[in-house]
Amino acid sequence: MSSEALRTVTLALQNILHSGLGGGGVPDDTVFVGPPVPGLVGARPVSVFAFHIEPNKELRNADRLVDTGGSDPRAQQALPLDVRYLISVFRQASATDPNELLRMGEIIAALQNNATIGGALVPDQEVRLSPEPYPMEELSRIWGLFPNAPYATSMVYLASPVYIDAATFARGVPVDSRRLDSGTSAVPPDVFGTGGNGLAAGG
Repeated sequence: MSSEALRTVTLALQNILHSGLGGGGVPDDTVFVGPPVPGLVGARPVSVFAFHIEPNKELRNADRLVDTGGSDPRAQQALPLDVRYLISVFRQASATDPNELLRMGEIIAALQNNATIGGALVPDQEVRLSPEPYPMEELSRIWGLFPNAPYATSMVYLASPVYIDAATFARGVPVDSRRLDSGTSAVPPDVFGTGGNGLAAGG
């Protein structure tokens, strides 16, 4: 996949979370893509934030094989990435019960049901979604990035591998015939400004 891969995978994750919560409308009505800052999240009950992106150590030196419709797959130069998402749920101001825990349960169930995403959501890739064990100390470091945001119930999920294919350039039409023209010129070539007579100009 091209440079759109990170955006495409993130929007696919947003769509899965939205569907798991049973929300109507469009995914952005329910799931905010970005840091879990109240002023940005607004009234949406969930946020998903790609906070850590790094090369996949096991796959970065391996060929990425792409199905071209022929008999053999084609090797594509690409960088495989591990993308870690912070998924946070927020209690609504009017709620009297911990409804954010219900939402987190629905999110976990939805991601268990969609442990691999690809096909129409992420063309030419199969990206695995798996929960990452993050101790409270590590979560506190992540939330330290947002000093003005109160902590919300959160989990970290890993999306891997997300391939960024090398940039490709359009090639010209392949040569299918050649033509060689030959002949004799009536005027000698002008060599080093001699005017064609072997003498320097002005001599």
